[in-house]
Amino acid sequence: MEINLDNYIKIPLEKLKFYKEVILKDKIEIISKNENGVINIIPSNKIDYLFESNIKKNPLFKDAEYYIYKSYLEMLDFFTNPDELNNKDYFYSIFTNCKDPSEDISKIQEKMLEEILPMNKYQRIENIKSLITELEAEENKDKFTCKAANIIGEILIKLGLLQRINVISNITENSDDKINNSKKYNINYEEFIKSVAESTFILLNKNYEKDDMLKDTIGFMGYNIIDHSNRLFINTIEFMIFYNKNINMGILSKIRAKWKNEYMPYYTKISKKNKFIKDTSKLDNIFKLGIRQFDYIEIVNMATAALLHDITLTEIINYLPIENSNINNDIYSHSINSYNYLKYSISNNQDINLAVGLHHEYYGYGYGLAMTLCYAMRAKKPNFEYQYLISFDSKDILNFTASVFYPVKILEILDLYDFLKYKHDICLDNINTNEEILDYMYNNFLKDEVKIDYIIFSIFKNYLSDKKTF
Repeated sequence: MEINLDNYIKIPLEKLKFYKEVILKDKIEIISKNENGVINIIPSNKIDYLFESNIKKNPLFKDAEYYIYKSYLEMLDFFTNPDELNNKDYFYSIFTNCKDPSEDISKIQEKMLEEILPMNKYQRIENIKSLITELEAEENKDKFTCKAANIIGEILIKLGLLQRINVISNITENSDDKINNSKKYNINYEEFIKSVAESTFILLNKNYEKDDMLKDTIGFMGYNIIDHSNRLFINTIEFMIFYNKNINMGILSKIRAKWKNEYMPYYTKISKKNKFIKDTSKLDNIFKLGIRQFDYIEIVNMATAALLHDITLTEIINYLPIENSNINNDIYSHSINSYNYLKYSISNNQDINLAVGLHHEYYGYGYGLAMTLCYAMRAKKPNFEYQYLISFDSKDILNFTASVFYPVKILEILDLYDFLKYKHDICLDNINTNEEILDYMYNNFLKDEVKIDYIIFSIFKNYLSDKKTF
């Protein structure tokens, strides 16, 4: 097999040894080229062989040079070089999706990054704490004010930047002690996000000082990944409030009345494609314990997941789901990467972590943790089926009672909607208005192949005509 080394870079053997644990974890191949130009591929799980003393006796590795993916080594060097953390340009060279195409937005957010980078960890914590104190004072006002919106925007931008700095500082933490210490430290930021979510929940239940006020608020206007996550944070809370109101107003009885003719066909398609369950004739066969409202803690958790859902994603990508596409699965894999990062470095909250790991599954047309678990189970039990398709309890996904963690289906739809509304350099010029976006979502994600949840989508359509934030 011919190997093109253009995308590789030479790495000293000592450096390979230094990065060994990370290379093993990420399953990165190594290329060797000996004195005669003979090239070999060394799988990551064989890396220890390179450090054995008798390797010099093997003619295949005599006077060999070693190579690794150039982009991977650049990322590793960046993530382990604290001096580079004070260089905003290098930060943006790694997290390219944090750089907004709008110069005005980019300048403001770069200024915040420049403010954060020289701070020590205690100064960063105190900076966020002081902003949260300002935000909590806004809870006592009669309305959700423009001032409160600006405070939320600043906090969320800074938390987004800080979390990515944490990705840098934690990516090479290998020992158990370091991971545990990292988790203990990073839990502060998870608690900060929850605190902001709690205040935002209170504010979004008030009258708004001005409709669409976040549309012109820094932190929510841009095409970059931070603004995208910030909008999902707000929209998740606002939509879940709206969803609960619909449940209170009796929408469940309407769903039951129309189940067989309108709703059931979508869930039948899902179950037939994935062989999840046999009987879809009743709503209670689909939903474990039926459909209900989301409680306050679930809303806060999903808002936190929304802010963190793309935490390990470094580039702007087109992630519209395409069935049976290996390239698409590579794109979706950031959901698993983010899940693993959150689980081992930041969060003890299973609901938050699982939501992040599932946010691109699209009922089996995407990629994520639940489908990975399902395939693993079927490798052992080919005829395996779930008791239910959907559950409100994340534990049911991990114990194979249900395949779908229902709250994350909200994040899935909101993520897709925001991608279509705030698209940049994507050839979808004929999709601009909410009506056009909804038509596109239905035609491509529900009409023939069911990739998003129909019940949530039905409520989401009404939410768009009611929403006030953007």
